[in-house]
Amino acid sequence: MIETLKKKLFRFLSRSQWAIRLLNLPICKPGKMRHGLILIQIDGLSFPQLEQAIEKRKMPFLSKLLYRDKTHICRSMYSGVPSSTPAVQGELFYGVPTIVPAFEFVDRKENHRHVGFNPETANSLAKELTEKGTPLLRGGHVYSTIFSGGAKQARYCSETMNLDTLIQSLNPLKFLVMLILHAGKLMRIFMFTLVEVVLALQDFVKGVIQRHDILRELTFIPARVIVCIILRELVRFHLKMDVSQGIGLVCANFLGYDEQAHRRGPESGFAHWSLKGIDGAIKDIYQTAEKSTCLDYDLVVYSDHGQEHAESYEAVNQISVKKAIKKNLAEYFPQIAQSSQLEDETILNTLYRKMRSFGLKKGTPGNSRPAVTRVKNRDIQVTTMGPLGHIYFPSPLTGKQMHAAALKLVGEAGIPQVFFLDKNRKVMAAR
Repeated sequence: MIETLKKKLFRFLSRSQWAIRLLNLPICKPGKMRHGLILIQIDGLSFPQLEQAIEKRKMPFLSKLLYRDKTHICRSMYSGVPSSTPAVQGELFYGVPTIVPAFEFVDRKENHRHVGFNPETANSLAKELTEKGTPLLRGGHVYSTIFSGGAKQARYCSETMNLDTLIQSLNPLKFLVMLILHAGKLMRIFMFTLVEVVLALQDFVKGVIQRHDILRELTFIPARVIVCIILRELVRFHLKMDVSQGIGLVCANFLGYDEQAHRRGPESGFAHWSLKGIDGAIKDIYQTAEKSTCLDYDLVVYSDHGQEHAESYEAVNQISVKKAIKKNLAEYFPQIAQSSQLEDETILNTLYRKMRSFGLKKGTPGNSRPAVTRVKNRDIQVTTMGPLGHIYFPSPLTGKQMHAAALKLVGEAGIPQVFFLDKNRKVMAAR
């Protein structure tokens, strides 16, 4: 009885509930409790780094659930190959493995280069996944993922991200309500943003001193602020609203740790500082769910893959991996002009300037042909984003040539491991 009264009082005082009323959104009416599910992905967080973050008190709320309250358990998960967000979400959200060959790959049928966080790529892959699998998130709400998983509402997702959907999400009335009811929270976001900008500028100076790419360092400043603070708080707000409304299935991906880990290492202070903010967001969402009078929510926190500390190929060998591969394989394709060997070397900088999936285009997802990069058949194509790279030849090599090329890449180019198909179409490895 007392617990019921406490929940009713919470609902009356809840800012999320008042926001729902003011925006005239459907209200969850108390009744027979149903089950609900909250899925939260912490992008790029490996199991060892999770344990380290808990030990260093960077994730006190998850530590409380696991060790003090003992309401949750922690298990390691095999991410599969390739261990990248699109591949993992493709299998998790649709039940279809191995459709996504790598974070960056070339579709040989249409001669298109695809990159996981490109809206056109995500939309193209989602169509195939929907045809072959069963969407997990059908009827639910999803935020900040690659694929929508068939969700009824999807925001900040690569698959649905375009100017139309972004403009629709910037409702002036919603913004005003959020401003009034969450003035304190917005002030805190503003302060966090200032701190993040200062840290980003400090990190920029450090990166320049260490001779990192100045363009990449500059584009990283707004990307850090958007991904680590603004997007995190928008996702927190939407999830709390969804839980307060009684949406049965909600899913979100927090990108801040992955963004920091890519730039300064998975164990860096910057990366672990972002985990504290993510942990606070999870706590806020969980506590809102605990006070629901409509649904009994289960919480699942997972990671799609884990970042590992590694030295870049270019830093070790003083040449980019793409240039090294093309240089060592040039003897097999003498018809390729030297000028074409440098093609697409700047694709990473170009894509990064779009700040992941925020390179927006006008149009409705699913209604237009994917406008991805077209590649040239006469060139050697190399895709290297993510843990697994691919080499595409302009014409087939014999089994002996393939074996010799693989050994050359390992022995002379210093590639750690090369997989290839022999004359019997068996997978072989050179290392």
